[in-house]
Formats: sequence, structure tokens, C-alpha cells
Amino acid sequence: MKAIGKAISWLITGLSSVAGIMVVLLVCHVTIDVAMRFVFETPLNATILYVSAFYMVAIAFLPLAAVEEKDSHIAVELLVERFPTRVQSVIAVFASLITFIVTATVAVRTGQEAMAKYATGSYSIEAGGKIITWPTYFVLPLGFGLMALVALWKIYGMVTGRETGLC
Repeated sequence: MKAIGKAISWLITGLSSVAGIMVVLLVCHVTIDVAMRFVFETPLNATILYVSAFYMVAIAFLPLAAVEEKDSHIAVELLVERFPTRVQSVIAVFASLITFIVTATVAVRTGQEAMAKYATGSYSIEAGGKIITWPTYFVLPLGFGLMALVALWKIYGMVTGRETGLC
């Protein structure tokens, strides 16, 4: 049980690290673009495409599971915190179940879209060059799929009363 939770946490750490690396790459890319634009009057081609299609997608969606793992999503507990502990536990299981259903559904649907983009070889034309964009479509099913897995694993832990092994 704990070993599976540790493996899930390891995957979460890996994806979050990739998102962190993407932040650094984004800052470097934009800094170089600005320097090239003002010093040499020759900006880098396709910076906006790389920022919007590659960096920002990874930064926004890869760490979703990390936020779910640490229960860091926005929550308003004005009323629920006054309920008995047993009722709070039932509500927590129900909320995690809804989270699982929604994120699993989004993961499946975005996965279908990613496969369609892969099959067609999706790309963008920027500054006369062809930039392949289909790989970015796989970030969403990866982020939402891992978030769904975390929610499901938390439900299992809550229902069985066993330690999940998640960080």
C-alpha cells in the first residue's frame, strides 16, 4: 500500500520537476528574446508560440497532481468544519470521488484529442517555419490522469483507513 503511494509521489515529483525546469527555460527563452530584440534588433522566431504552446501548458498542467496530493486546492470550509468528524470524512470521500470522476473524464477526453493531433501531425507555421505542436497535447491527459490517480488513491486510503504512502 505505502509502496504504491510512494511510487505515485515519485511520479508527481518528476512531473513537478519538469514543470519547474520549464519555468527556468521560459525565463531564459524570453530573456534571450528581449536581449536579441533590443541589442541586435533581431528577436528570436516563434517565442510567443513556444511560451504559449509549450512552456505555459507544462507549467499549468503538470503540477496538478502535486496540488491534489498536498490538499492545496482552494477550499471553503466555513460550514463543513463545524460538522462532526464522521460527516466531514464522508464529505471528503464524496469530494474526492467527484474530483476523480471529473479529472479522469478530462484525462480521457484530452487523451483522445492528443491522439487525434498526433495522428494528423499537428503543427504551427511561425516565421515561415513548421513547428510541431502535437506533443504538447499529451501534457493535459498526463496531468489530469495523475491527478485522477491521486484522488482515487486518497479515496482508497479514506475508505480502508490505511496509510496511502503519499507525501
